[in-house]
Amino acid sequence: MHIVSYFAYVNWLLLIATLPGQNSAIRVRFWRQMKSLGAAILRDGVYLLPRREDLRHSLEELHGELSAAGASAYVLELPKQAPELEEEWLALFDRGEAYRECKTELDAILKRLREWSEAEARRQFRIWHKNL
Repeated sequence: MHIVSYFAYVNWLLLIATLPGQNSAIRVRFWRQMKSLGAAILRDGVYLLPRREDLRHSLEELHGELSAAGASAYVLELPKQAPELEEEWLALFDRGEAYRECKTELDAILKRLREWSEAEARRQFRIWHKNL
């Protein structure tokens, strides 16, 4: 297969990472970065993202950070998969339930807002935001 035609069909990015067990700070930072990118977890240390240049760039930067910290990481591009597997993977990115929970929590905060001091309201919003 010609390389140009191959890359025209690639639509997934896969990050495989092994983190040093003794460095909890790198583990937490890595987890937060993967969460902020919206990555789906296929299994421990294996993360899936749709193929987009901005996400690829972020994963390459993360790869560099992990390597510098003594971890191993690989960024791979995957072609389209069988329709059943594609559906399964796409379902991993459905954040509908998480958004509903987030809205419910925010509504509860907003309902109690007048009861709290400004400091308490700010604290509640920080807690809510941290859990996003």
